Amino acid sequence: MRESVIYQDILQEGLQEGLQEGWNKGWHEGQQEGWQKGQQEGWQKGHMEGELRVITRIFQQKFGPLDEELQEQLHQLTLAQLEELIEHMFAFQEISEVKLWLQSKRNT
Repeated sequence: MRESVIYQDILQEGLQEGLQEGWNKGWHEGQQEGWQKGQQEGWQKGHMEGELRVITRIFQQKFGPLDEELQEQLHQLTLAQLEELIEHMFAFQEISEVKLWLQSKRNT
């Protein structure tokens, strides 16, 4: 029976249908997962940029123009570190305190 042409045709057709169905399902799930991940990453990046903008504005009003090195250090912070900085930012009296805080975050 397994050697019959009809059996082989049915088997081949079933394999092709299974492969096509599996590929379609995998592609659709991958596309959905990629969209969700992209949306989450976009939200996080936008959130970080917003927090950086607020921090930069407040520091500029409080201390004057920020040097490039300080701006670069701010851009290297994680979202959690930015949120932590917001909690502490009004306690800083001098820009040197901000720089020390940033340095402590690089060493952890």
